[in-house]
Amino acid sequence: MNQRGMGGARSWLIGLFVGLMVWVPGAAGLAQSLNKPPGSSVEQAAREREQERYRRSFIEQVNRELERARRQVETLYVLRLSETLALNPEQSAHAAAVIRKAQEARRSLLDERNQILVELNALLAAGAGAERIKPKVAQWEQNEARLGRWRQALFQDLSRILAVEQQGRFLVFDENFNNEVRNAVMELRSGAPQGTKE
Repeated sequence: MNQRGMGGARSWLIGLFVGLMVWVPGAAGLAQSLNKPPGSSVEQAAREREQERYRRSFIEQVNRELERARRQVETLYVLRLSETLALNPEQSAHAAAVIRKAQEARRSLLDERNQILVELNALLAAGAGAERIKPKVAQWEQNEARLGRWRQALFQDLSRILAVEQQGRFLVFDENFNNEVRNAVMELRSGAPQGTKE
């Protein structure tokens, strides 16, 4: 991809993240504005139910937007991969299918990892003993091992459809793309607090 194309893709990616980051804090302010002075217990209960409905609706909206953003980044990844590796249409379709399947598996592993950490945190907060903590730590270790194998499995699946030179190009592309996403996120995070200072 030429420099102009990479710059455009990076700008698009940054714009996507900025949109999500700007939208979410604005909605959080709206949620706070729903808090009104307490009235009767019936009014308070009604207000709390309304706030809970709003919170659930808001979380669903955020999840939909994050899912849409994830799909767009995944599509960008496949398009740039196809261009960088000079894949023919058949290879590109196969690669896209392999990548989407691998990403689903990865999301499942990450969800499991997050659940393990939530449960571990609850055990620690409750002052659980070693006999209850040790199995949770073992689950975490197993999950981390599966996450490590995930990357190798993706490469092996792609290797079946890529020539050796394309395999090498994939490794370099994947590392560069992931670094670009990390840098874009860090750039946004470092820029966000500066924009809120008065």
